[in-house]
Amino acid sequence: TQSEKPRTNGDTAGVLSPSKMGKGIKNARNKVSKATESEKADIHAPVTYTLTIHPPIIIENLLPERGRFELMNAVTQSVLWWSNLEPGERVPVHTVGLDAPLLLLVNLGFCRTPVGEGALIHHGGGAGI
Repeated sequence: TQSEKPRTNGDTAGVLSPSKMGKGIKNARNKVSKATESEKADIHAPVTYTLTIHPPIIIENLLPERGRFELMNAVTQSVLWWSNLEPGERVPVHTVGLDAPLLLLVNLGFCRTPVGEGALIHHGGGAGI
């Protein structure tokens, strides 16, 4: 058809000049910004939200024994956090970053995780657990 025919050099039919394009856009913005009465009824007051911040890690002792739980940086082999937990006790850990791999080590007194051989609980990189 004629409308699908590609334009040749010098064929400017239907092309707006930049000044006319700008006026068209300006008029379109004015039309968008004017709300009708029914649209104004949909506008409401600000909504109040509640933000809950959760710790990145929660350690819970599900063992029947009291134990020492440690979080260690798997790269530097340094202990980042530790706590002695009673059976059933849970502790949120807010002080450990998630930018490095983390190992969990457990020491029950009669049995413990060998140093540097803990359970990998986070791969690092801040991507979550």
